[in-house]
Amino acid sequence: MRIKSAGYRGFSLLEVLIGVLVLALALLGLAALFPVVLRDQREARDGILGVSAQRAAEAYLTTQLVLNPGTGTTGWRAYANRVATRPDNHKWEVTLSGNDTVSLYRGGDGQMRMLGNTVTIPVVDRVWPTVTTPAGTAPQMQPQLVWDIAVCATSEQVTQQGGQTTRVVPLRVAIFTRRVDAQIRVPAGSSVASLLRARAVVPVAVDADGLPVLSGIGTYAPVLYADVQSVQQSRPNGPLDTLVLANASNSQNGLRLAAQIGQKLVENSTGAVYTVVEATGNRVRVEPAVNAQSVDDANNGDLQVAYTAQIPVAVSVIEIRR
Repeated sequence: MRIKSAGYRGFSLLEVLIGVLVLALALLGLAALFPVVLRDQREARDGILGVSAQRAAEAYLTTQLVLNPGTGTTGWRAYANRVATRPDNHKWEVTLSGNDTVSLYRGGDGQMRMLGNTVTIPVVDRVWPTVTTPAGTAPQMQPQLVWDIAVCATSEQVTQQGGQTTRVVPLRVAIFTRRVDAQIRVPAGSSVASLLRARAVVPVAVDADGLPVLSGIGTYAPVLYADVQSVQQSRPNGPLDTLVLANASNSQNGLRLAAQIGQKLVENSTGAVYTVVEATGNRVRVEPAVNAQSVDDANNGDLQVAYTAQIPVAVSVIEIRR
């Protein structure tokens, strides 16, 4: 007796190949999402840590006794008194005499030295999470961020009280928080914190050309400055949103680093923080638009911007009155 076929048949080779191709395309599309998800997660994490690091930096700068003593011999008051008499005291980088400048970072090791060595803030005090464990032991959390500052004087403020005249030169402080170099090599039994403490590496390094290396090996990357020659419109009848930069601190690559998309530029006139959204040569378009006071300062040759070689994860500006 012959049994009739039920009429079922298998897939042909062509159908299988088409199915595999469709599945592969779907997997490729899914794989492309992973870097985006990881980037978004990292940015979200950096944003949260960045806010914490900024708050810690602000607290450190305004409460540390070494910066805020009762007398004016050291710290912020001494700094303000030193720069107040200079004609360019409102700039981020003030010339004292000849080529001597009030530089906060000297020697390339990242230790912050105010007015020479009157006050020193080491790198390990500026990393976040803070390194608090004993030397030679690894902390629970490794430092992930480091903060740095730029300082300029604002307009002198005079008050009268009880027949006495008080003159105060407030200081504007821009705080830049950056990621610690991600490719620092940590030997077995060591940690990033212990390497920083021993000064075997720096948290944010640049090479001899001033470009970031991400390995912690090289010179510490301090805050950079550039003059603003003029402020222009990016389109006819548009807002004044384009800065024409010149005379960068790192003359070789300083303007290139300032022109990175997403870079944060802090100007000395009002403390405004700009984000670079487009760049051509030394012309950078920023958001938000530049205000009238800053435009006037640029026309008078008084406008500067401060920034860092590595694009910061957070920037804030505070005022210190001492």
